[in-house]
Amino acid sequence: MKLQTRWVFVVLCVAGAIAGCAADASFGDSGPGRDSSSDATRDSAALDTLIPPTDTPTPMDVTNNPSDSGIPEDVSSSIDVLVVDDRPMIGDTGTVVDVVSDTGVADTRVDPRCGDGTCNGTESSATCCRDCPCAAGSMCDLAMNRCVATPRCGDGTCNGTESSATCCRDCPCAAGSMCDLAMNRCVATPRCGDGMCNGTESSATCCQDCACPSGQSCSGGRCVCSSGVLRITSALRDQPGTCIVGGSAVPYTQRAAAYVVTGGTTFYIPQGGFVDLTRSIPTTLTGTQQCCLLDPCLGNLTCQTPSGPQRCLCLAARPWSATVNTCSVSSVVCM
Repeated sequence: MKLQTRWVFVVLCVAGAIAGCAADASFGDSGPGRDSSSDATRDSAALDTLIPPTDTPTPMDVTNNPSDSGIPEDVSSSIDVLVVDDRPMIGDTGTVVDVVSDTGVADTRVDPRCGDGTCNGTESSATCCRDCPCAAGSMCDLAMNRCVATPRCGDGTCNGTESSATCCRDCPCAAGSMCDLAMNRCVATPRCGDGMCNGTESSATCCQDCACPSGQSCSGGRCVCSSGVLRITSALRDQPGTCIVGGSAVPYTQRAAAYVVTGGTTFYIPQGGFVDLTRSIPTTLTGTQQCCLLDPCLGNLTCQTPSGPQRCLCLAARPWSATVNTCSVSSVVCM
């Protein structure tokens, strides 16, 4: 801007010299009878009207005419220049006035300001995300003026537009409610007796809300069986045997067979077999048990089996009883 100031000064000097010559031509040469002091006063006044006080900046019209003013040709033609501290000034129209720089090029730059809506100067998303966009996956926190991760429900942070109503996985629910993670919404905190089987409730912890298994009913806050299953098994096992046929020993197997008689019904239980009887709680069953071995060689009795009557060896029948007082009861015979 110093170069421009020097050229303006030259233009002012040339303009003053031309004005002085014009004044002398209009009044003629000085000669006898003329007042030289009045001429000086008049010339000074004429210069004052052409050259304003130097402490008041005034726009000048600088015309690129090297033959008259000696101004370099690269200076823009007819540029309104207002030079104050080497900075562009705002005119009456509110626009930035072009300023000719030391290189002779008009400079219309405006100092960057964070928040002016333009990402320029040394601004970046790291220094001014209000103007410069953040990278993918992040957004500008206007209050902090910094890029933060774009809110995502489930990231463990309650931010952005998230709330307990839109993302209770991140934002805590109000008192008396809890987040149902599956539905991602706040629900009433489970309470035994509220009529809803939810949260960690089960029939074992709150049968008032959670139904008991089939055959059970809720009594005193726990599931109890209205009926129970009695399973009867036998401890009797198959035995190896030898049968003499025509003077020769023939091996064979004596098959275990247990018989339980209760309520007028006989139940056959082979090795590994069982009988299930369902009775209401409490119920006591009585009857007899008899332990036999199906023996086609030495059997002296006849036993009924699912495949028909077979010869067998049996011990005498003995009394048997069992009580059904829980959901499941077991009874072992022929021990």
